[in-house]
Amino acid sequence: MIRKKKLLPARVPAVRLSLIFAALAIAIATPTSAAWAGITLSQDFDSGSLNVAGSTVAGTTVNLQPKRISSMEWTGNHWWVSFQATGVSGLTPQFNLDISDSFQSTASYTYNGLRFVYSYDQVNWSFFNNGSTAGSTYSFSNNAAFTQNSVWIAYGLPYTTAMAGAHTASIASSPYVLPTASGSAALVVGQTLGTGGGGYTDNIGRIVPAQNLYGYHITDPAVTGVKEKIVLIAGNHSGETTGNYVLQGAVDFLLGADPDAVALRKRADIYVYPMTDPEGRWAGYYRSDPQNPAKNHNRYWDNTTGFSDLTALETAMKADTGGNIDYFIDFHSFGASSGLGPAGVAYYDNFTANAGTTTLMNAAKSLEPGLADLGTAYGDGPGLSNAWAASTSGLGARVSVCFETSFLANQQAGRYYTIGSNYVRSLLTAVNADPPPPAPRGEQTFLTRVHSAGPAMHLRLGDAGSGSGTVAADATAHHAGAYRGGVTLGHSGAFNVGADTAAHFDGVNDYVEVPDFTYANAQKEFTLAFWFSTDD
Repeated sequence: MIRKKKLLPARVPAVRLSLIFAALAIAIATPTSAAWAGITLSQDFDSGSLNVAGSTVAGTTVNLQPKRISSMEWTGNHWWVSFQATGVSGLTPQFNLDISDSFQSTASYTYNGLRFVYSYDQVNWSFFNNGSTAGSTYSFSNNAAFTQNSVWIAYGLPYTTAMAGAHTASIASSPYVLPTASGSAALVVGQTLGTGGGGYTDNIGRIVPAQNLYGYHITDPAVTGVKEKIVLIAGNHSGETTGNYVLQGAVDFLLGADPDAVALRKRADIYVYPMTDPEGRWAGYYRSDPQNPAKNHNRYWDNTTGFSDLTALETAMKADTGGNIDYFIDFHSFGASSGLGPAGVAYYDNFTANAGTTTLMNAAKSLEPGLADLGTAYGDGPGLSNAWAASTSGLGARVSVCFETSFLANQQAGRYYTIGSNYVRSLLTAVNADPPPPAPRGEQTFLTRVHSAGPAMHLRLGDAGSGSGTVAADATAHHAGAYRGGVTLGHSGAFNVGADTAAHFDGVNDYVEVPDFTYANAQKEFTLAFWFSTDD
């Protein structure tokens, strides 16, 4: 009994001590291994693009597979890459991207020192310190560890659909921004179908929300008379984000107090459509979208069957501008490439070769000295936006060009905004060089007198299209209507000058429906005037 009492105290502490050391060893090892194994990847956000299932994580090495839309016209090619990495705080991962089938080729990842970008809040972006290619792999990393648990990473500065909506909302109160004839007070000219209206999902099975199609009219409303008509668009290719930054810079400059902006607002009616393929941008596609993943979005402007967004946009543009516009500019992006010159911007003189095009090009070169003029070498047929805009079945643009801007190494959004403002200055130079518009007479004299009275609405009934529901544009840009019944459009108009036509009503069930509205200057007495010609 005495020996047992002596032995027990000596053995029990030894067992406890070994258990304590084992627990300490586990506690010390667990945090590091958990951090390594805990890096997760996601593309489930606005503009996200990554083949998450095909990507792998081994320690701090992250091997990335890009999203490939294999049925696209460039089979299997990719470009846009954007994803979220979680579990990275305190780590310096190396990311290895498979670029064996990049559309823009291996050179697009190294020209002029291109670097991927990262952000902790999707607002403020920084460039990675390191980037290099080895065979078919592009590797990038930072010198210092990430300071937060989650980080967003992208090929270049993202421009999401939410950003397009936020910027549109931010300028809506400007006295120089007006709704278009086809648009609402919120500057929306249409909406995509999305999963609810079209029954399709994106390539990973996500429900695609219907997206707003924005459009607005910039001008000085105090200056009346004949003005030049300019259309600016961006977001035509969903993975080409820098074009949106350039367009935003152009718009912000146009609405400012710079003398060139003031002058152009007086000389021109400018119609802006800032995101022409919002579903493709939202889903992180490159040149297509969930509704038509096998088709290049900028090859079907001449045949929009099956493209609900293009159909809505073309209808809106025609109603808003009335056609026969002066300038059409489509802002695109390109991978870093020596073909774009040292400034990383290119000018594609695709579809119009005339004095106006030359003046615009030379003015842009004077402000962006490294700009490369690719002449008419680029062109993929009548389905491109610029070709459609220049055609008689489109907008009849006198000058139709495409401005490309590269993803510039270590350049933040401000550089793209400057490019946009420089293009606006170039437009003013071109407009000033144009022959003066003819003196108002006939139709224009009538319009000037009508609009000087500040009417609540002016339906000219010279719209293009057919069928019930076609927009009846309001020339005051306030209250568009819609044709109902069997109204026939395109008849000869009342004036012997101008291109405006007339509408034919059958006297039975044809009419124009206008939504209810409140007129700020309403009085007990009002005037209703109209021109008409009878069949009998």
